[in-house]
Amino acid sequence: QFKIGQTIKVYLSQVNSLSSGPKFFVSRADAGFLKRLFEEEIPEIYDGTVVIKDIAREAGERSKVAVYSTDPNVDPIGACIGQGGTKIQKICSQLGREKIDIVLYHEYPGLFIAEALKPASVVGVKLNEEAHNAIAVVKNDELRVAIGKRGINAILAVKLTNWKVDIKEIDVALNEGIVYDTLDQMTRKEENMILERRRQELLQLTQKENTQPVVEEVEVAPTVEETPVIEEVTPTPIVEEVKAEEPVVEVTPVVEEK
Repeated sequence: QFKIGQTIKVYLSQVNSLSSGPKFFVSRADAGFLKRLFEEEIPEIYDGTVVIKDIAREAGERSKVAVYSTDPNVDPIGACIGQGGTKIQKICSQLGREKIDIVLYHEYPGLFIAEALKPASVVGVKLNEEAHNAIAVVKNDELRVAIGKRGINAILAVKLTNWKVDIKEIDVALNEGIVYDTLDQMTRKEENMILERRRQELLQLTQKENTQPVVEEVEVAPTVEETPVIEEVTPTPIVEEVKAEEPVVEVTPVVEEK
């Protein structure tokens, strides 16, 4: 309920251009509205240290926000809640009585389903990847907590994970012979999944580097203009050869007297 003159925040979800002018669609029930409130109140989300993976929302009743951190030294859930719950309380105060659950996003679907069903204590999950459905096994006497009031908790978990989830207590699962993975087993599977993904990324990076042409850096010496070298040459005097005239010798024949 709102009062005349009250200032409220809304989310601009769509703009249509009509012949009579632009038409704006605003909402307070859209999941984008809740995301913008988180960005406004939580600095770690605004600067990208904490990332909102997805939001499932039943406006006015309850929402679930899946988050993860890009910095291993930052707790994403603690960053969203704040010291003494101060940050999350500011957001809730703008939504009336709506409750907000902050859950940790996991790459392995079984762990993500277990997180999404909180505050119920999930002890294990059985996945059917072909049918894209799962059986979540909770502690005895916690089925009602997992389903939630009017089924809201289970509905939001399905929306958040995009998996069809059936919930059973431990005794029921044992009687039906359901074999499920425990939290520890799923944690190891997620670790192996992350290691394999990083190995593939490293392999692709190595292959990409090997296919790129190798460009060698060659240092180019500065161009020096050649200055013509002028050699000093001492002129050699030209000496003309003059042939000496041979003396003319006259020979007088000698006549012997008999």
